Amino acid sequence: EAIRKDLEQALRDQAIKILVILDDLDRLHPSEILEIFQLLKSTVDLPNVHYLLLCDRGNIEQSLEKQGFSAGYLEKIVQFGIELPKIPDGHLTDLLLQTLKALFLELAPKDSTWNEELEDQIRNGALASCFRTLRDVKRYTGELRLILPNFIRDGYFELNIIDFLELQALRLFSNTTIDVLYEQRDLLVDLVDESPFGN
Repeated sequence: EAIRKDLEQALRDQAIKILVILDDLDRLHPSEILEIFQLLKSTVDLPNVHYLLLCDRGNIEQSLEKQGFSAGYLEKIVQFGIELPKIPDGHLTDLLLQTLKALFLELAPKDSTWNEELEDQIRNGALASCFRTLRDVKRYTGELRLILPNFIRDGYFELNIIDFLELQALRLFSNTTIDVLYEQRDLLVDLVDESPFGN
């Protein structure tokens, strides 16, 4: 208690206010989320200290419920929340297309794979429906930046790009689908015993 009183006095004497920003809280394990909020509860009333929590409130409430706490627990700690608007339909797809185009031109400048037909396939196909958040687009294109160079030779892609893009999306957002495809691969492609890569 003495230490806390000294800290409170020192914070009151400061001519500045402190803003503590906590991002991606909803990505933590439920037990870690509970620990963070217990720490916040014990420090939230310190003078001149304010907290900005960036997270998906619904996910936080679900994690707290898994730990045996109701949504009311959060209301005791968080003074007010601001709901960010949903990204309008089409904006994520536009961002995905812009990022992919820049990536293609950077990695395979000689290749003419990127064209209006490919853009239409991505915009109107299954690929665009895989992305629900800005984070999804960034994760996906970040992984492509690492993987795609393995399939480029002399400035050209050596693969069917739309199939590759869709498989990468499945691998990232639906691992179980990829597992099933791999387990049932003999129904999808002919396996050649002489292949140097095996089955």
